[in-house]
Amino acid sequence: MREGQQQPSKLLHLLCDFEVGSPEYSVSQAQLLHAFPEFKLAISPQAIKKGHVQAQAIFLRLVRNAFPSGTIHLCHFRTLSRQPKRFVAAWNEGQLFLAPDNGVLTLLFGPEFTDYYRLNVTEPFLSPLKSAYLPELIRLRENDFQLDAILEPKDSVVSTQLLAPTMSGNTLRLTVLYNDAHGNAYLNFDRAAFDYFGSGRSFSLRNSSMSIDRISQHYDDVIEGEALALFGWGDLLQIAVNAGSAQQYLALNEGKMLLLEFHGS
Repeated sequence: MREGQQQPSKLLHLLCDFEVGSPEYSVSQAQLLHAFPEFKLAISPQAIKKGHVQAQAIFLRLVRNAFPSGTIHLCHFRTLSRQPKRFVAAWNEGQLFLAPDNGVLTLLFGPEFTDYYRLNVTEPFLSPLKSAYLPELIRLRENDFQLDAILEPKDSVVSTQLLAPTMSGNTLRLTVLYNDAHGNAYLNFDRAAFDYFGSGRSFSLRNSSMSIDRISQHYDDVIEGEALALFGWGDLLQIAVNAGSAQQYLALNEGKMLLLEFHGS
């Protein structure tokens, strides 16, 4: 057994890119509860565009630490039509992930992680849940959820990387990676990087429509309608508008750039 494999916590998390009102939402819920009546089920329906691997990975990063050790995450994402229907499983930091082999897990775990296993896919392919996740999860349950007991290691997986900040002097050019349902904008910069580069110095985070010079602890640190910066879920630097949408009010859509300047030496 490879390091990190363990028993699940009896919690299944279905992360999907179809809506609550769709038949697939009800069918998926029924299939999981029927196959695993001993598990509790949490469902996260997200309006993620088909094939948008970056948004899939960022959302997982935002929520994964809220789930207990042993949680099974089923990443029911639509993949682009030209992509092969390939799926992988991996234990990472005490949680089990089943996901398409589209780069989402390499974005989440980082390029150093290599303990992936190949999921078998039944034909004709109907959906990730029906044709890959459920059959393999049932087999895994019969083998104490030890991946190496029944699955083949996958030595090569699709690998992708997030856009990295660029730096010139004391100024970093940051990019919006993701907008959540409230229009908050998450940047490619986390708390650890902020502390490392900032070293306690004052700063300004700005673009043509706003300038922020402090990190807030919560949204009500500013009055309604004003912009703020904070580290929320996943410790990513986030731009928000209290009682508003940074995406709408500040045009901070995915791909937009901002400047983060630290003052002093």
